[in-house]
Amino acid sequence: MNLYVYMILHGNLSFSSIPTSQYSIVLDTCYWPVLEMVRKGFKLGLEFPAETLEEINKIDPSFISELKKLWEQKKCDFIGSGYTQSVFPLIPFDVNMKNLNLGKSLYKKFFKKAPLMAFLNEMTYSEALPSLYAREGYESIIMDWDNAAEFNDYTDELRYRTAYVRVNGKRISLLWNSSLNSYKFQRCIYNRIPLDEYTRNIISHRSPEFDRSLILYGTDWEMFNYRPVTGEVMRGEVEKIRMILESLLAKPGISLVRPSEVFEKIPPVEEVAISSSECPIPCKNRDDYNVIRWAVSGRDDVQINTQCYRLYNHLKDLEAIDGGSADVSGLWKSLCHLWGSDYRTKTTNEKHYYFRNNMGEKLTRAIMLKEKKIKKIAPKGDFIIMNTTGFPLKNEPVEFVLQFPRGAYKKPSIGIETTKGPLLSQCEEFSLYRDGSIRSVKIVAEASLDAMEKISCRLFEREKKSSSDGLIRIDRDFINIDTPEVYLSLCKATGADIRELIFKNICEKPLIKYLPPVYFDHIGHSHDYYSGWNQYCTGEGQIFNDTMSVTQSFERIDYPIRTPVYFTMELPFGRCLKTVYTYTHWPRVDIRFQFAFFDLNPVYFRAGITTLNPEAFDKESLSFATVNGADMVERFPLTGHRVMHNSPVVPFSSGTTCLGSTEGWVDISDKDKSLAIISDKSDLYSVPMIEYEEINSRYLLRVYNSLSESDETGRVLWRGHDEITFVYYGHNNRIDDIRKKAAAVNRKVLVVSRTGCIK
Repeated sequence: MNLYVYMILHGNLSFSSIPTSQYSIVLDTCYWPVLEMVRKGFKLGLEFPAETLEEINKIDPSFISELKKLWEQKKCDFIGSGYTQSVFPLIPFDVNMKNLNLGKSLYKKFFKKAPLMAFLNEMTYSEALPSLYAREGYESIIMDWDNAAEFNDYTDELRYRTAYVRVNGKRISLLWNSSLNSYKFQRCIYNRIPLDEYTRNIISHRSPEFDRSLILYGTDWEMFNYRPVTGEVMRGEVEKIRMILESLLAKPGISLVRPSEVFEKIPPVEEVAISSSECPIPCKNRDDYNVIRWAVSGRDDVQINTQCYRLYNHLKDLEAIDGGSADVSGLWKSLCHLWGSDYRTKTTNEKHYYFRNNMGEKLTRAIMLKEKKIKKIAPKGDFIIMNTTGFPLKNEPVEFVLQFPRGAYKKPSIGIETTKGPLLSQCEEFSLYRDGSIRSVKIVAEASLDAMEKISCRLFEREKKSSSDGLIRIDRDFINIDTPEVYLSLCKATGADIRELIFKNICEKPLIKYLPPVYFDHIGHSHDYYSGWNQYCTGEGQIFNDTMSVTQSFERIDYPIRTPVYFTMELPFGRCLKTVYTYTHWPRVDIRFQFAFFDLNPVYFRAGITTLNPEAFDKESLSFATVNGADMVERFPLTGHRVMHNSPVVPFSSGTTCLGSTEGWVDISDKDKSLAIISDKSDLYSVPMIEYEEINSRYLLRVYNSLSESDETGRVLWRGHDEITFVYYGHNNRIDDIRKKAAAVNRKVLVVSRTGCIK
């Protein structure tokens, strides 16, 4: 029977360690020689992000013309990917769609048609991702077999066949790539595997019973005739590719085909799932090369991704205020570029500082545009509140900081009157002038607004009211807060960790609970399992938990929306201020961490670690859910699985994988109740990790929010001030409501004074 072999060469001038000064060298030494091979009859798959085609067109337009001609003659397949190479499962849906749409437009510009086959960027996959490609007209996608098969029970024969993936009731065809096959091919090119040994290995995949297909190579084009890190030009490696192919084609039953021809030779039959609970976002290469490298490790990934989310939120506000103007369209294109994966790993100094300058310029431009548009909606009162989230808000808590001239307000409480009547509101965190008048104050209010509605607001002074309902009770080391919706118990002896969190109208049992060392009756799991705490592994490998004795402060005054309690922690490498907010009318608790670090370069830094109560959730229906780069919820079962996203792979790689949570939330649920954990990625970027293990008749389920990890791409340096808030929200499996709650947290309402936008 026949063995159909195929190759896919991925070209990308944005490659992190290729300086711009060497783009022409890469074009001449890597790209052109392969095109000459294609011209001579070697049928290959060739893929470029459209951004790289733009660069090539500046250097040598004849390359584009030749590639177009060879594709038209069916001597090669041109394979698409998008405008820029970025890791879609870590990026919001509408940015990904703009990336694909920009890429499609440029492909049509250069080739007069768009490709129908897509190469997944970095081979990163999420369950709902194929739907994005289908919407842009792609009929098939290419994904890595080795990582897809690691946690899925595939048949051995499936690796040689095409398949389908189904998303939202629709199917898209699937062609396999292979990291392992690419390693072997590259080693043969580099003379680490003899040609005859390599050829024998490929022939061994031929079956006497079935026609089969096999990928020979499916990754970086720039690895042949060139070395990206050193810039060294090599000789003879593209010629070695030709020798390998000629050696294979001389064997009976071996045919070299274009990737698209594989679907004709071996049509897809079976539907497969690729993501898994153990690895919701698989990608290429070994386990230590995982999606974390573009999220919270690398070269300052956390701050880079935070800035991207900030620019994203500004652009969403601009679209809401003024629609899709040309200025905003240009900024969307820039954001797609700035979210490129190669800025986040082993990028050169040149490219890193270009990113910094470019991001600063684009953020400034977006803010100035927004200020300009906002002047057209100047308030009649002191300020307006505008809902730009795209859906109605009902009594949604909003917070903002107001600043006043000296002497304007002297009373310790300020109310808000609107055209709809007074808003339920409270004041927190005053800053005073020396004469006792208010310099600034944080105001929290409950607002009800239709989508795109704005209301005019006027401030008035009022007296501060003392609290009479005794919401806060101190019992030795325990601080207990009891509202109509929430019961929360904190222990100040162990970092104000959560001992119990009960959402009274969701479940009578605490959804979050401290588990003592004897809980599992297992020596390997005889730890204190806290919640609402942080863990740091220093650069020297010392693990530090902030479950230490803390000082607390609070005021017994009337807080109608939420009750704050403040804690201070002294750390070996700085200080952390922790504020816990317990809500009165919502099943919600917020924990805000304000960090002040001297110098911290951790192996990992994980915050808001949460232990779910095994006695509150039904084990058989237990699952976690989030959104990873698309617009659909992805849900993963836990029962019967061992999920260890937080476990190190090798000593220099601190985590196995993470979730993209691109809408800013992750949800834990059983058949009738759920707990969502929400954060604002534009305040400080983080990614959730799930830990789940069944122990005797019980289970351990924890959620970590990683602020930094480490691998061979680097570690994040923490110096100075940063802040992040985690929202716990209980609900009865109303995931659509949680998506709206998360959008309100991440996007926030727009507050506009006479002088401009208010943070």
